[in-house]
Amino acid sequence: MRTAQEAALAQGVVFEAASLSPRQVAAALRERGAVLVRGALDAASIEVLETAAIASSRSLAEMIGRPVNDMPICFSDPATGQAGGLSTWNGGPYPDFPGALAESGMDRSWYYEGRRNYKIRFWENGASFPNVILGLVLRSRLLEIATTYFGDDVVSPYSHNTVRYQSASISDFSYAFHQDGSFHSRHPDEHAGLTIWAPFTPCGVDAPGLEVSPYRIDRILPPPAGVAEPYLFIEDGVAREACQDRFWRPVMDRGDVLIFDHFAVHRSAIDPGMSRTRYSADVRLFAKHRLPAFVRDSIGWLPEFPSSPGPA
Repeated sequence: MRTAQEAALAQGVVFEAASLSPRQVAAALRERGAVLVRGALDAASIEVLETAAIASSRSLAEMIGRPVNDMPICFSDPATGQAGGLSTWNGGPYPDFPGALAESGMDRSWYYEGRRNYKIRFWENGASFPNVILGLVLRSRLLEIATTYFGDDVVSPYSHNTVRYQSASISDFSYAFHQDGSFHSRHPDEHAGLTIWAPFTPCGVDAPGLEVSPYRIDRILPPPAGVAEPYLFIEDGVAREACQDRFWRPVMDRGDVLIFDHFAVHRSAIDPGMSRTRYSADVRLFAKHRLPAFVRDSIGWLPEFPSSPGPA
């Protein structure tokens, strides 16, 4: 049962995908900095993606020799065997796709040989891999929300999107409080994007969820004392002071998404007793005609999400 505090935090920022108004959701995003949309993505497709992500994570861990919880966002569409209308990949049905690691030709050396970052191959060839999560976003009401919010068509830089997994057993992999914009710039004008956080796993009870402040701030918070910029994270006390200790940990199901701007303060929400692993995707969106410099300079694929996408 939700506490009175949780109910107060959720007031005005929780929407049902089937009945929402994109204009109202965009307005809530501008006012509060974060919203939850329930049922935004097809739950059955998300469940198949979870299975694929689990298999990829195991293959990657076996290849590398240790857990790697930051993976390329390329899994095929279980419904069509294609890539959600976003990829040039023209392979056969979904079961015939051997998986991103096998398709790429990646080996162990990619991870350990410095500049041969194992993700660069995927970033530079993103359009040739299946990308079901991008396809699901493209066909959902999330696109309407984003284009209404930006007043523009939307792009999603492939190298800024990822699949992750998190559990109590690898809590040291968890990100501390941070603002997504600070991963790339300390300039407020460049904190201009939206993040769609989509769990593949029911989360927030026995699997890690996300903790976010659903109250807008419009400044970049300072790095920890004694740490030189650029620095990604925020001291716990600084984050809580800036957000007046108002942090929300929503319970989420497959198909639910959190959308938040790049000033929003958030972190993984992990309790020691959580028994399940959570898999999730981050999809980052920007206005096509007002791209920050770090997006314009990104390597790899830059797919466009037009405001009128046409048939899937």
